Amino acid sequence: MKQILFAGQAFLVGDEAATALLHYAVALADLGRAGTVDLSVVRGDNNSSTRAYFLLASGVPLAVTAIDSQLNEPDNDVAVQQIWRRTESLRMPRHIEGDSVENYVEFGSEAT
Repeated sequence: MKQILFAGQAFLVGDEAATALLHYAVALADLGRAGTVDLSVVRGDNNSSTRAYFLLASGVPLAVTAIDSQLNEPDNDVAVQQIWRRTESLRMPRHIEGDSVENYVEFGSEAT
């Protein structure tokens, strides 16, 4: 189990959810972008189950620590898969559709 420290609050999630969240935050920061993620969490202050919405962006502090807990990990299997897909899509180069090189005229030359 991991504890996410975010906006002055502590949230408990499973190891996979915390790892996916951190990798996504890094991928967004590398590109100067922002994103949101919602996860099922256990609140660190009262052990109640809820959903938390995280804004991930450069300059938004996010920390994850390992903790010992007897609580059941919140179910985030679907969310973790979505987060990994988003992370991979940010890291993969994208093909840009457009004109072929043959359609461009070199500067200073006249089109034929």
